[in-house]
Amino acid sequence: MNHYTLAIISIVGSALDVLARSISPTTVRREHGPLRALTRGVTTERFSRWLRHSARPVFGIACGVTHG
Repeated sequence: MNHYTLAIISIVGSALDVLARSISPTTVRREHGPLRALTRGVTTERFSRWLRHSARPVFGIACGVTHG
């Protein structure tokens, strides 16, 4: 890799960094922005998966006691 290719990669990376920093506060930190929706979706999915696995034995025991 020669020094011209390295310079182009560096300039493009810096330009994308500046672009991301200027766009980010307006799109990501909004009240109903994409980052909030992504975080809510991942958190909800993780919590529901944990609840399914942890509640199954509890409901199984309760069902066995009441019907047994």
